[in-house]
Amino acid sequence: KLPKNRGYAFKSFEIKPVGVSLDKISKFYPEGGVVTPASLYELKAIKKRKGWIPQVKILGGKEKFSIKIEVSGCLVSNSAKEAITKAGGKVEEKKAEKKS
Repeated sequence: KLPKNRGYAFKSFEIKPVGVSLDKISKFYPEGGVVTPASLYELKAIKKRKGWIPQVKILGGKEKFSIKIEVSGCLVSNSAKEAITKAGGKVEEKKAEKKS
């Protein structure tokens, strides 16, 4: 049974995804390719959390995005999805998991 930890010192049990901007993706994938959490880890764009590869959310960047990439297994923001499809890429979006 878990105690009712509330207040300023309470850390939520929810595991939040790691945000990766399109600017960072364009730096790691200059010719394009398939973007997955495992491939981002191999390129050292993200770090493991407690021994696991974390869930990834791709966010829109500040610069214009023009690289053709395929995204799978990641959460994607609306602005990033729009920029990827404009550049000619594909998005297989992973739905956010809600824990009850």
